[in-house]
Amino acid sequence: MPSSNLAIVRAFLDGKKRKRLLEKKREEVGLLAEYAPALATSKYVPEKFFCRVTGRYVPKIEKLVVEHCSGKRFTVGQAKVVGKKQALLEERDPSEGEAEKAKRKEENKKIAEKLKQMRMEEWEQRQIMRKMAMQEEGENAEEEEEEEEDDEEEEDDEEEEDEEEEEEEEEEEEEEAPKKKRRKQR
Repeated sequence: MPSSNLAIVRAFLDGKKRKRLLEKKREEVGLLAEYAPALATSKYVPEKFFCRVTGRYVPKIEKLVVEHCSGKRFTVGQAKVVGKKQALLEERDPSEGEAEKAKRKEENKKIAEKLKQMRMEEWEQRQIMRKMAMQEEGENAEEEEEEEEDDEEEEDDEEEEDEEEEEEEEEEEEEEAPKKKRRKQR
Protein backbone atom coordinates (compact mmCIF):
# COMPACT_ATOMS: atom_id res chain seq x y z
CA MET A 1 0.00 0.00 0.00
CA PRO A 2 2.68 2.52 0.70
CA SER A 3 3.99 2.23 -2.82
CA SER A 4 0.52 2.75 -4.29
CA ASN A 5 0.01 5.90 -2.17
CA LEU A 6 3.36 7.18 -3.36
CA ALA A 7 2.28 6.59 -6.97
CA ILE A 8 -0.97 8.47 -6.43
CA VAL A 9 0.84 11.45 -4.87
CA ARG A 10 3.44 11.45 -7.63
CA ALA A 11 0.67 11.32 -10.30
CA PHE A 12 -0.99 14.32 -8.64
CA LEU A 13 2.27 16.31 -8.44
CA ASP A 14 3.06 15.60 -12.10
CA GLY A 15 -0.58 16.21 -13.28
CA LYS A 16 -1.76 18.77 -15.81
CA LYS A 17 -4.24 20.47 -13.46
CA ARG A 18 -1.60 21.09 -10.81
CA LYS A 19 0.82 22.47 -13.38
CA ARG A 20 -1.89 24.80 -14.71
CA LEU A 21 -2.71 26.00 -11.19
CA LEU A 22 0.98 26.55 -10.39
CA GLU A 23 1.45 28.52 -13.61
CA LYS A 24 -1.63 30.63 -12.81
CA LYS A 25 -0.35 31.35 -9.29
CA ARG A 26 3.09 32.36 -10.62
CA GLU A 27 1.41 34.68 -13.10
CA GLU A 28 -0.68 36.27 -10.32
CA VAL A 29 2.39 36.73 -8.12
CA GLY A 30 4.26 38.28 -11.06
CA LEU A 31 1.39 40.74 -11.72
CA LEU A 32 1.18 41.64 -8.04
CA ALA A 33 4.91 42.26 -7.91
CA GLU A 34 4.80 44.39 -11.07
CA TYR A 35 1.86 46.59 -9.94
CA ALA A 36 2.66 46.19 -6.22
CA PRO A 37 1.06 49.01 -4.24
CA ALA A 38 -1.73 49.68 -6.74
CA LEU A 39 -3.09 46.12 -6.99
CA ALA A 40 -3.84 43.78 -4.12
CA THR A 41 -5.53 40.40 -3.90
CA SER A 42 -9.17 40.95 -3.06
CA LYS A 43 -10.35 39.83 0.37
CA TYR A 44 -13.97 39.53 -0.69
CA VAL A 45 -13.74 38.45 -4.35
CA PRO A 46 -10.95 35.83 -4.54
CA GLU A 47 -10.90 35.53 -8.34
CA LYS A 48 -10.08 39.24 -8.79
CA PHE A 49 -7.53 41.86 -7.80
CA PHE A 50 -8.60 45.03 -6.04
CA CYS A 51 -7.17 48.21 -7.55
CA ARG A 52 -6.28 50.54 -4.68
CA VAL A 53 -6.00 53.51 -7.05
CA THR A 54 -9.42 53.33 -8.76
CA GLY A 55 -11.34 51.20 -6.25
CA ARG A 56 -12.34 48.70 -8.92
CA TYR A 57 -12.10 44.94 -9.16
CA VAL A 58 -9.89 43.61 -11.98
CA PRO A 59 -9.94 39.95 -13.11
CA LYS A 60 -6.70 38.04 -12.55
CA ILE A 61 -5.96 37.86 -16.27
CA GLU A 62 -2.74 39.46 -17.46
CA LYS A 63 -4.27 41.14 -20.51
CA LEU A 64 -7.09 42.73 -18.46
CA VAL A 65 -4.70 43.86 -15.72
CA VAL A 66 -2.41 45.52 -18.28
CA GLU A 67 -5.40 47.20 -19.97
CA HIS A 68 -6.64 48.51 -16.62
CA CYS A 69 -3.23 49.77 -15.55
CA SER A 70 -2.68 51.55 -18.87
CA GLY A 71 -6.13 53.15 -18.84
CA LYS A 72 -6.83 56.84 -18.29
CA ARG A 73 -8.61 56.43 -14.95
CA PHE A 74 -5.68 54.46 -13.50
CA THR A 75 -2.95 56.75 -14.86
CA VAL A 76 -4.70 59.90 -13.57
CA GLY A 77 -5.28 58.25 -10.19
CA GLN A 78 -1.69 57.01 -10.04
CA ALA A 79 -0.44 60.55 -10.69
CA LYS A 80 -2.60 61.80 -7.81
CA VAL A 81 -1.25 59.08 -5.51
CA VAL A 82 2.36 59.86 -6.46
CA GLY A 83 1.70 63.59 -6.00
CA LYS A 84 0.18 62.74 -2.59
CA LYS A 85 -3.13 64.38 -3.48
CA GLN A 86 -4.87 61.05 -2.95
CA ALA A 87 -4.18 58.09 -0.64
CA LEU A 88 -4.43 54.48 -1.74
CA LEU A 89 -7.91 53.07 -1.18
CA GLU A 90 -8.73 50.23 1.17
CA GLU A 91 -11.09 47.49 0.06
CA ARG A 92 -14.51 47.54 1.68
CA ASP A 93 -17.03 44.77 1.97
CA PRO A 94 -19.18 44.84 -1.21
CA SER A 95 -22.33 44.02 0.79
CA GLU A 96 -21.90 47.31 2.69
CA GLY A 97 -21.58 49.12 -0.61
CA GLU A 98 -24.75 47.47 -1.88
CA ALA A 99 -26.63 48.51 1.25
CA GLU A 100 -25.48 52.10 0.71
CA LYS A 101 -26.53 51.88 -2.94
CA ALA A 102 -29.97 50.61 -1.96
CA LYS A 103 -30.32 53.45 0.55
CA ARG A 104 -29.29 56.06 -2.04
CA LYS A 105 -31.65 54.50 -4.56
CA GLU A 106 -34.53 54.75 -2.08
CA GLU A 107 -33.68 58.40 -1.35
CA ASN A 108 -33.55 59.12 -5.08
CA LYS A 109 -36.98 57.52 -5.53
CA LYS A 110 -38.41 59.77 -2.81
CA ILE A 111 -36.86 62.86 -4.41
CA ALA A 112 -38.22 61.80 -7.80
CA GLU A 113 -41.71 61.38 -6.33
CA LYS A 114 -41.54 64.84 -4.77
CA LEU A 115 -40.41 66.35 -8.08
CA LYS A 116 -43.18 64.55 -9.91
CA GLN A 117 -45.75 65.83 -7.43
CA MET A 118 -44.39 69.38 -7.72
CA ARG A 119 -44.55 69.20 -11.51
CA MET A 120 -48.14 67.97 -11.35
CA GLU A 121 -49.09 70.84 -9.04
CA GLU A 122 -47.39 73.34 -11.36
CA TRP A 123 -49.17 71.80 -14.32
CA GLU A 124 -52.54 72.03 -12.55
CA GLN A 125 -51.87 75.66 -11.67
CA ARG A 126 -50.99 76.41 -15.28
CA GLN A 127 -54.22 74.72 -16.39
CA ILE A 128 -56.23 76.84 -13.94
CA MET A 129 -54.48 79.98 -15.18
CA ARG A 130 -55.23 79.00 -18.78
CA LYS A 131 -58.90 78.42 -17.98
CA MET A 132 -59.09 81.78 -16.25
CA ALA A 133 -57.41 83.43 -19.21
CA MET A 134 -59.80 81.67 -21.59
CA GLN A 135 -62.77 82.85 -19.53
CA GLU A 136 -61.43 86.40 -19.55
CA GLU A 137 -60.87 86.12 -23.27
CA GLY A 138 -64.38 84.75 -23.59
CA GLU A 139 -65.79 87.72 -21.69
CA ASN A 140 -63.65 90.07 -23.74
CA ALA A 141 -64.72 88.22 -26.85
CA GLU A 142 -68.37 88.58 -25.85
CA GLU A 143 -67.88 92.29 -25.30
CA GLU A 144 -66.06 92.52 -28.62
CA GLU A 145 -68.83 90.51 -30.28
CA GLU A 146 -71.42 92.86 -28.81
CA GLU A 147 -69.42 95.81 -30.06
CA GLU A 148 -69.04 94.14 -33.43
CA GLU A 149 -72.77 93.40 -33.52
CA ASP A 150 -73.49 97.02 -32.66
CA ASP A 151 -71.07 98.09 -35.38
CA GLU A 152 -72.63 95.62 -37.79
CA GLU A 153 -76.10 96.86 -36.94
CA GLU A 154 -75.00 100.42 -37.54
CA GLU A 155 -73.39 99.35 -40.82
CA ASP A 156 -76.51 97.39 -41.73
CA ASP A 157 -78.65 100.44 -40.92
CA GLU A 158 -76.42 102.61 -43.07
CA GLU A 159 -76.50 100.02 -45.87
CA GLU A 160 -80.27 99.78 -45.62
CA GLU A 161 -80.54 103.55 -45.79
CA ASP A 162 -78.22 103.57 -48.79
CA GLU A 163 -80.24 100.83 -50.45
CA GLU A 164 -83.47 102.67 -49.76
CA GLU A 165 -82.02 105.84 -51.24
CA GLU A 166 -80.85 103.91 -54.30
CA GLU A 167 -84.26 102.31 -54.69
CA GLU A 168 -85.93 105.68 -54.43
CA GLU A 169 -83.56 107.09 -57.04
CA GLU A 170 -84.24 104.13 -59.31
CA GLU A 171 -87.97 104.59 -58.89
CA GLU A 172 -87.63 108.27 -59.69
CA GLU A 173 -85.58 107.43 -62.76
CA GLU A 174 -88.18 104.91 -63.86
CA GLU A 175 -90.88 107.49 -63.42
CA GLU A 176 -88.87 110.05 -65.32
CA ALA A 177 -87.89 107.64 -68.08
CA PRO A 178 -91.34 107.44 -69.63
CA LYS A 179 -91.62 111.18 -69.38
CA LYS A 180 -88.32 111.56 -71.25
CA LYS A 181 -89.47 109.12 -73.91
CA ARG A 182 -92.65 111.10 -74.36
CA ARG A 183 -90.69 114.28 -74.64
CA LYS A 184 -88.44 112.72 -77.23
CA GLN A 185 -91.35 111.48 -79.23
CA ARG A 186 -92.85 114.92 -79.33
